[in-house]
Amino acid sequence: MLKDPTYNEIKCLRCFQSFAVSYVKQYCIECLLEILQERLQRYRCRRDTIKWTITNLRTIFLEQPKLQSLFSEMIGHLLGDGSFIVVDYYDEKYRMRRHYYSIRYATSSSKPEDAQYFIDLHRTLFGFEPKKYVRGTAIEIYSTHKVGHIIHCFLPPGRKTIINPKIPPFIYNSSDNMIGCLKAIFKDEGYLYLYTGTEDINLKIDMNTCVSGKVKEELTTFLDANHHQNSQGQTFIYKHHIPPRIMREIETNNRCNVLDDISKILTHLGINHTLNLSRININKQSVTATWVLSINTTEDVRKLQELGIIDLNKMKVNMIKTPTLKMNTRKIGTRIPGTRIQISDDTNELFEKARTKFKSWKELANALKVHPKMLYRYRKGISTIPTLIYEELKRLTVT
Repeated sequence: MLKDPTYNEIKCLRCFQSFAVSYVKQYCIECLLEILQERLQRYRCRRDTIKWTITNLRTIFLEQPKLQSLFSEMIGHLLGDGSFIVVDYYDEKYRMRRHYYSIRYATSSSKPEDAQYFIDLHRTLFGFEPKKYVRGTAIEIYSTHKVGHIIHCFLPPGRKTIINPKIPPFIYNSSDNMIGCLKAIFKDEGYLYLYTGTEDINLKIDMNTCVSGKVKEELTTFLDANHHQNSQGQTFIYKHHIPPRIMREIETNNRCNVLDDISKILTHLGINHTLNLSRININKQSVTATWVLSINTTEDVRKLQELGIIDLNKMKVNMIKTPTLKMNTRKIGTRIPGTRIQISDDTNELFEKARTKFKSWKELANALKVHPKMLYRYRKGISTIPTLIYEELKRLTVT
């Protein structure tokens, strides 16, 4: 169990004795079953729908607790490539506004086994298969409205970038629950960097959160002078162009809750990782912050595979070529591959020692085969330092 009072020790708001199983409705499972039944009766739901919902919740959490790990996996898929929203419509027959829950999971048509796995998971938990549609290059799976009553107990409906959901507290009650949730999220959102020269492996997850209020207005003022565009035409600003005051506010008030929760679980499992703000994305509708969680060592990636969280043979892989002979094989102007490190007192000292062996910083940059402006960015901490540059700096200080 994850011993963290901010997660699994939230008390039930009704009995104040047991721990809550959700942030959406902060009740223990016994109180949640009673309150949910009263709520569905008040909304005039069908009797068979009420009975089915209460029976399934009771089965998952009280009668067959082993199903909790599978339900945690279902929650992880909805936080990954899935979605959970409420659709409003007007009922012409009864002349009144109604709404229904839309639960959707999408995957590539090149991976039909992922879609079938989700269908099997859904059937194990709820006793029936969801509807499956093939649309172009995607496979979409839709569940029914009554399953939404169960999901709404643990996740708020809406766009994930706007509502910024959290991982439900019941997942922290056991290692099986945590592994099940991470397994689904890494399967949907994780991707590997494989360095062919050194055979190093990095694992990354990136997610977006909306930025609103005054910070959003201030960010748009930097758009004209500092914006970039990626291959999809999306406009974004790198974080080093943003004033420190705004950066501190974004890093405090616009964090990605899901990645923060994953970071807590990885720390509990003994997996080294980093979580950083990468960039700010801007379009006509919204401003979003992209957060990236990285596992930078092959050893820690292998640990995840040993725990059953990831399967390296089935993950998306980005191949990166790494030169076998360090600096002398790299052409000036090309991006330096490999892992990177943050600026520190030790690296600053290395830069100063290497500078004493040359007449100017420009000559040092030529020796390192980097542009003088990039050398300045490395020294000031604007850009992370490639390991190849770091090793070459140590060589220069010795020779």
